[in-house]
Amino acid sequence: MLLNFIERRKYKLQKKYSKYKTTKNRELHSRLLKSSSDAFSIDYCDVYRLWKYVRSHKPKFILEYGSGFSTVTMAAALQKNNLEGTPGKLLSIEGHERWKENTESLLTEEEKQFTEVKVLTPEICYKKLKIQKMGQVGWYKTRRNIPNTQGIIALEYKECVKLVPDFIFLDGPDPKSVPNYGDDQGHFPPIVIDALQMEKNLPKGSTILVDGRGSNCTILFNNLKEEWSCKKLHFSQSTVFRKK
Repeated sequence: MLLNFIERRKYKLQKKYSKYKTTKNRELHSRLLKSSSDAFSIDYCDVYRLWKYVRSHKPKFILEYGSGFSTVTMAAALQKNNLEGTPGKLLSIEGHERWKENTESLLTEEEKQFTEVKVLTPEICYKKLKIQKMGQVGWYKTRRNIPNTQGIIALEYKECVKLVPDFIFLDGPDPKSVPNYGDDQGHFPPIVIDALQMEKNLPKGSTILVDGRGSNCTILFNNLKEEWSCKKLHFSQSTVFRKK
């Protein structure tokens, strides 16, 4: 009970701090509020984290799954980096033309020069992958916790697996938007395995930030072959993978 109270308190404080830092950036904040009425609400924790990461690490190529407020935030941060002499570009993958147009309407003409929002449909594939459910050991592997190999129904973007991004933000797709991706009970968890195909070409220091998507994190954690650090951000339900 005490631990849960502390976790909730920390989350509220982080949320309040993130909103304060975002609203201090008046230009960015005013543009985020111009979204259409049916768009999702702003997650200030995500916005602040993405802005801070792009500004401090200055990635050269960002690959994003799922466009929206995050696209606008990273594009604005990249523009700042470009003005300071550190160019970068952003490719955002979207599942619907409607949301692509919604996101592009929020970008400035300058940002559109190095930001592309592309509508793609992933392929449904069947892979034998290692999987280990989260338990008391959390994300940490031990010799006594050897993952089992199981058949997994996953998603793969053939157009993306040959790309070499140094920052991947995984917040899509919506499984309901993928045709035939489901069973009699509903839809399968959205598990994108592109990073497993890209891994060998990714440079050291490359980062994968996963927003929620616990099943996808489990697959990445157990099947990335090279050395990666993994940190779960409990307050925001996000997970950060960084290649060593």
